[in-house]
Amino acid sequence: MRRDRIATAQVSDDLGEVPESEIGDIDFIRAAGAVGLTLPIGVSLWRLKFGGDGKEFLPAVSGLAELFGRRGFEDCAELVGQVVWHWCHDVCNPCLGRGYEKVPGAPVLAARQCKYCGGSGRTEFPDPSDLARQIQEKIAQYERQVGAAIMRKLADEV
Repeated sequence: MRRDRIATAQVSDDLGEVPESEIGDIDFIRAAGAVGLTLPIGVSLWRLKFGGDGKEFLPAVSGLAELFGRRGFEDCAELVGQVVWHWCHDVCNPCLGRGYEKVPGAPVLAARQCKYCGGSGRTEFPDPSDLARQIQEKIAQYERQVGAAIMRKLADEV
């Protein structure tokens, strides 16, 4: 299963039950809810980025700021907010996240990597501070943990 499948389930109008041998949108919602009990910040981040739920911005930022505040980083909420916003909007605009330049006037990509993102398709966060890097690493950790936990929950149900 891909992140986009989990994300579309969050905004689905079809939350009916499906045959036992299938995984429906409601199963993804249940799994995410169960994972949210142990990883609430991570699920907020997932819903924010992959589900497009803007209401999750404040819980995600508040949770991360509290977490880093307990680690001794006082007044870090503004930086956390900037990092979370960037994480949600990190697609390289010149290449539209493809990593390669587009051939002018043609609907194909060139063999040259995008000079703006170096072929990653993503933009770098402009603040190189240690705290910004730690916040980015924590978000990436949550992203991996939540995805894996949702998939485990789904596997247990099937």
